Amino acid sequence: MGDLGASLYQRISDSMFLSFGIAILQGRSASPPA
Repeated sequence: MGDLGASLYQRISDSMFLSFGIAILQGRSASPPA
């Protein structure tokens, strides 16, 4: 259970990091810097 939980946590954190980075890039490209 330990290895499975660790891999699952790693996968979730990676997907959250990717979606967060994509959201930042989309927002930055959508709105020009002040």
